[in-house]
Amino acid sequence: VASTALSRSEVEAWAGAAPVKIAHREGNMLRQSSPRVFELPAQIPALNLASYVGASQVRRAVLGDADRPPSAAELARMQRLVREAMEQGALGLSDAPSALPGDREASREELSALARVVGAHGGIFATRLRAEGPGIFEALEQRLDIARDAGLPLEIRQLEVAGPAMRGR
Repeated sequence: VASTALSRSEVEAWAGAAPVKIAHREGNMLRQSSPRVFELPAQIPALNLASYVGASQVRRAVLGDADRPPSAAELARMQRLVREAMEQGALGLSDAPSALPGDREASREELSALARVVGAHGGIFATRLRAEGPGIFEALEQRLDIARDAGLPLEIRQLEVAGPAMRGR
């Protein structure tokens, strides 16, 4: 696959303006730099820009590294962050359970609360299923239930089935 890398001056000449600053870091959260970020110059052809709001990033922005469920006030703050991201153009909620030590996976209730905000904005729920053995069926049902309850489409980005117990299933 060939790659065409442009220098900053080539991008500026092509776009007719300085590159657009898309986002900046605010604590643990990546924030959109401007509510107008998706109004890029019309002379940039075939530019597709889309993003999701990450459930883990929202959790870290509110709870830091705390390994516990959010309080009602913290969950409301998490929902506000998701709402802001959706209003700024996010496609939906992204969830990717981590296998890293110390990373707490969001509970069904927490993901459901965030997914309802996304559903109210016409977004989608994109997930990666970490389970590969017999637990894959429970994980899949949980994600299907969350999407169904929130009234939004579900995208499963990664689905693996592995191990002797899974042969023929």
